[in-house]
Order: sequence, then structure tokens, then C-alpha cells
Amino acid sequence: MENNCGGQTALLDSIFFLALMLLASSIVISAMGKAHHDTEKLGQYTEDFTETLLAVEIGERNTPVSEYLCGIALVGGPENHTNDMVVLAGNNHIRPGLAYAVDCQCVFLSDFIKDPDDLPDSRYASQRIYNINGEQVILIVYIWVI
Repeated sequence: MENNCGGQTALLDSIFFLALMLLASSIVISAMGKAHHDTEKLGQYTEDFTETLLAVEIGERNTPVSEYLCGIALVGGPENHTNDMVVLAGNNHIRPGLAYAVDCQCVFLSDFIKDPDDLPDSRYASQRIYNINGEQVILIVYIWVI
């Protein structure tokens, strides 16, 4: 009688393949769960980043970013040199893999996009409202994954 190992080998190969697919599926599912968890934390990170960015002092007079942005919103004339300092301040505080933009009524600042209409749909926003001399200024910071 001849020993036929071909069928047994095929059966073992299929069992090995099934085990490998189950392992790969569990890795993908656990990674998706972690990504979802990180996404939930991104909302809180947006709030924290906004607080940090708006408190950073820029320029020769060490003006807080929030005060500078409110000033240009009320006057309407952004200073490009100082705008670059706001962007640099944000770049120094943003986590790798994330991008941000600041929208302040008459000025939109970002290294990644030039127009608020180009903001990605999957983004987080944090808004601050300031009342200065009876006028309301709205600052919005957007964060998204790149």
C-alpha cells in the first residue's frame, strides 16, 4: 500500500492558514479599537492645544497669541511677520501626525491649507469668544490627523 501524504499536508496547510487569518483579524480589530480610542482623546487634546497656543507669548512685547489675534480681528489688518510667529508657536506645540489651523474672523493661519473651505471634514474644533470693548471676537482652532 502506498502512503498518500498529499491530503494530510493540504489539511494542515488549511488549518495553518485559518489560524494565521484569525491572528491577523484580531490584530486589525485591536488596532481599530485603539485608533477609535485615540480619536476620542483628540477632542480633549484640541481643547488643551488651544489653551496652550493662545497663551504663548510672541513678538518683541511678549503678547499672548489670543491678545494678538483679537487685536488683528478688531483692526482688520494682519501683520504677516507676526502671523508667521503664531504658526511657528503652534508648530512647536502640536503632536506629530496632526495639523492645525486658526480662524480669527479676518485671518486664517495654517501651514497646511490656505483657505477655511479646504478644512478636512474629519476635524476637531475648539472655540473661544472674547468680548473686547463691547465687540465680540471669535477664535477657532481646528485640529485634524494628517
